[in-house]
Amino acid sequence: EEPDTLARAVAASAADGEVMLLCVGGSGAMRTGLNLVLNFRAMGLYHMLVLALERDVCTSLWDALPSLACVWWPRRLEAPRPASLYNTMFNKVALAFFEARKVLLERLVVKHRLNVLHLDADTIWFANPYPVLKTVYRDHAIVVQADNPFANAGILYVQNVAPGDSAAWVLEELNRRIDRFTYRPESVKELPSSGWSTPPHFANADEQANLNDIIASSLNGAPTFAAGVEFYEARFKKDKGSQEAAKRMQDGRWTRKQQQGDVAPARQRLVSVKPDHSLDKVVHLCKMDSWGAVSAAPLRVPGNASAPAASLLLAPEWLFSHFPYGIFFPAYRVCHAASWGWAGLSPLEQRL
Repeated sequence: EEPDTLARAVAASAADGEVMLLCVGGSGAMRTGLNLVLNFRAMGLYHMLVLALERDVCTSLWDALPSLACVWWPRRLEAPRPASLYNTMFNKVALAFFEARKVLLERLVVKHRLNVLHLDADTIWFANPYPVLKTVYRDHAIVVQADNPFANAGILYVQNVAPGDSAAWVLEELNRRIDRFTYRPESVKELPSSGWSTPPHFANADEQANLNDIIASSLNGAPTFAAGVEFYEARFKKDKGSQEAAKRMQDGRWTRKQQQGDVAPARQRLVSVKPDHSLDKVVHLCKMDSWGAVSAAPLRVPGNASAPAASLLLAPEWLFSHFPYGIFFPAYRVCHAASWGWAGLSPLEQRL
């Protein structure tokens, strides 16, 4: 909360306008977090900023890595939250952690004009992603791990964002929505399909659910809360005995409208981006047929046609992937097959 803390943290962590943001929720996550820091340092990448909720987490990390940039934000943990179902059903530390990291992401990108690689602690990185991000996907402001229906809120890269453009709006709107439903859960009744809800409201403030609603809003040019907030209002209220919620969840037309009414037309606005094979040496996959077309779309600010557009890219599985699903094991088998000649490669080639 000190005015100059973030500026000093940026000076201690950022390099060439880049920073990797890793948020560690508590002492239980320190091992995975420290592993990730060492994972990147093994690739020569040191520009990491760690955010914790408590000073003890940073102190423990400094015992192992004294040069690591680490800040803590206890007020996010201490802030009183109204008794919504969302605020009471889930772990308080986790909720504070998810809220804090998106606020910090926005500040780093919009205020400090940094490019940010936003990280989940429970990830493994097999290669330096920057050569790909800075060549193959250099024209996309938000490169995010693909998930249902669009994006995963844990792994994303944000670059070349200007205040007032559409990518900045996405980050700002995400924090507005998280703040709204966290601290004003009753405002869910103001939404088009949730006026029936009674206290305690669920008021979904989840970062990923709201991010996907914002993407749909941006692509369609009109705000929506349907899939990420309104559907879950009925789903969780039904579990708590609400007859009004149960009636809606039993209505297939209503549930389809919430889940797909805005998502489906937004997905139709995605465009296919084919591989630029002049950059094959940068991508350098041993299973090159994994490099196929990916989906992208121009982001717009709903109701503000003058705001500069920005591009969203749903990253391919070989860049950001759920482990152990997707591409990992098929590629691993091919890359370590005798025909690939793994044992005869140099250490650098093996890492790539």
